[in-house]
Amino acid sequence: MGRPRRNLELKVACRPEGLALRRELLARAGIPVDARLWQRDVYFKVPDGRLKLRWMVRDHGGESRISAELITYARPDEAASRWSDYSVEPVALDMVDALETKLLAAHGVLTIIVKQRVVALWGATRIHLDEVEVLGCFIELETVLTDQSEADADQEHQAVIRALQLDELPVVAGSYSDLRLDRWN
Repeated sequence: MGRPRRNLELKVACRPEGLALRRELLARAGIPVDARLWQRDVYFKVPDGRLKLRWMVRDHGGESRISAELITYARPDEAASRWSDYSVEPVALDMVDALETKLLAAHGVLTIIVKQRVVALWGATRIHLDEVEVLGCFIELETVLTDQSEADADQEHQAVIRALQLDELPVVAGSYSDLRLDRWN
């Protein structure tokens, strides 16, 4: 897999008007939309952490690009900001079907999540405004740890939470796959 990475994550639930308000707050802060994405995540049953194969169509500046990646991650399911360790491995488009077949045979499918995502970048923080099929609207923050300290990353993360008024919204502890499975159980 790709090199291990770490980020500080937060996921909150909202209504469509909540997404619209956050787009407005981003615009007022001078933070432009970086990209619009359509994503299909196939989550596999694994004993530890999470494993998903993602198909993605990225619209950036009017140009669309299709890509795929294999993502592994582990993080606590807490209703708060939490550190996540992850890796992302690009997958050649001509290899995706074969890889999905192998992963299906080895692990089985846990669930499939389809979403539309608007991405904005605020320093080292990726802001995701998500519309998830079946589940609804969510906002995710991922403050990526690069060369700054965890304390500095946390400080930026908290500043984005305040600026976008995310502390007014209900925090989601798990992943979209957990929410999907909870909905069907």
